[in-house]
Amino acid sequence: MSPLALLYYYIGFPDLGIKDFHVDSVALELGNLEIRWYAIIIVSGIIAAFIYTYLHAKRHGLIFDDLIDLTLCAVIPGVIGARVYYVFFDYLKNPSNYSEFIDFIAVWNGGLAIYGGLIFGVVGIVIALKIKKMHVLTLLDCGFPGVLLAQSMGRWGNFFNMEAYGAETDIFCRMKLSYESGTAIYVHPTFLYESLWNLLGCIILSILFKKRKFDGQIFLMAVSWYGFGRMFIEGLRQDSLYIGQFRVSQLLAFALFVVSLVLIIVLFIKNRKRHVVRCIYTAESPKYIPYEVEDGKDSDYDYDVNMLYKKNEEKSEENVLDISPENIEADEASDEETEEVTEENTKTEENNDGEDLTEEKSEESSSETEEPTNE
Repeated sequence: MSPLALLYYYIGFPDLGIKDFHVDSVALELGNLEIRWYAIIIVSGIIAAFIYTYLHAKRHGLIFDDLIDLTLCAVIPGVIGARVYYVFFDYLKNPSNYSEFIDFIAVWNGGLAIYGGLIFGVVGIVIALKIKKMHVLTLLDCGFPGVLLAQSMGRWGNFFNMEAYGAETDIFCRMKLSYESGTAIYVHPTFLYESLWNLLGCIILSILFKKRKFDGQIFLMAVSWYGFGRMFIEGLRQDSLYIGQFRVSQLLAFALFVVSLVLIIVLFIKNRKRHVVRCIYTAESPKYIPYEVEDGKDSDYDYDVNMLYKKNEEKSEENVLDISPENIEADEASDEETEEVTEENTKTEENNDGEDLTEEKSEESSSETEEPTNE
């Protein structure tokens, strides 16, 4: 929580018709344990990103258990990175705030930076994807609009902490922060700006997902979108981290925007014809699901694992090996039925052979008794 947040007791949006109201950062108290709204909202954002990613990635064959593993590999390093990033730059400016070791890890007192979380989180998930032999850029395309959604929700944690606001202003959507004595200031609600900006980005990129021309396009567009918006919004904030006279997050936002935009342009030129991976797993992965689509016949990519298996069943009729678990079980069951039928047929044939021999013997004995009579 920002130290400035402790000075204010009421929030209002006078020009929007919202009167002053009190905001309590603590949602629930269990004995000496305080559960804050900030934590609840951040966790809700992670869950929302998880659901969003699964709904998109399952169309490319992603298995639910793998997504859980990937989420852990992103969230745990992400939290560590968010704290490391904040402490590193805050220490350069305020070393006196870190007199004891506990001060470096005291996340319950605030001090998490989204950029550190994104950097460490992406590194963690890329390593996990490589170990699992999955296509990195395809999964990032599926998941990063969900990251924007999570960040859009997470900014409301700043609202409950009464932090991450901007400079004083008289703009129509200004936010009123009041002292208990009644004295107030009117500031930019920068948390609201970024929340709406990220939500809009998530919606736009979700629409563009099915029209992407190359793997990594949505990921790069998400980075560019976030960097462009943050570059301006950061300039309004009052709690930025600095290097000298420069805002760290603003410089990083500008760099991410420029680099990702250049890569998008270069890759668009390089991939004039659509070229994307249709299965998240690589051919070397033990969970690889073989699936091919004729050009022009898979324009919306709207399929799931069951449909992938269905496509494989169609191929098996053409003597193409199908390795899906469902078909393997079906083949084993059919083999057992075939063996049972074969055994029954064998027994039937043996019985028939025995009956034929009996009939032949009876015919021979009857012919022998008839011959003397004819003589």
